Amino acid sequence: MVLQLNRPKQLNAINEVMRTELAQTLTEIATDAGAHAVVLTGAGRGFCSGIDVRNFGPAVPEASAPAIDRMRFQEAMAALPQAIRDMPQPVIAAVNGPCVGAGLALCLAADIRICSTSATFGNAAILLGLSGAEMGMSYHLPRVQLPHLW
Repeated sequence: MVLQLNRPKQLNAINEVMRTELAQTLTEIATDAGAHAVVLTGAGRGFCSGIDVRNFGPAVPEASAPAIDRMRFQEAMAALPQAIRDMPQPVIAAVNGPCVGAGLALCLAADIRICSTSATFGNAAILLGLSGAEMGMSYHLPRVQLPHLW
């Protein structure tokens, strides 16, 4: 089954609608006995450029919001790579371009990563000082199995 992030004009940046739909779709696929593998990719020239910081939607708490609200937002975002990791089917990230922030978290949570020559990677949260919003990247990155080169 192919699962395509589909906001190509925004390099598939995750907004509130995409987050909700992606979480729901991952849950549905996980229980689909007919789905034997999942290929996660992005529409257009990018895999996923991270969270849409320009137009995420009303769910993003302000910096002055209570800590519990900010924590719930982070938990909702971190649930995406966790859902990928928990899938009973193998998940293949087909990285076709920029893969940044939340996109990198999704990619790292996959079982296998296949990358085009145009794939680039980055963790934008570090540059913004958002270490708590890193969606499990510090857990998954050191556990990535690199291919043996002969």
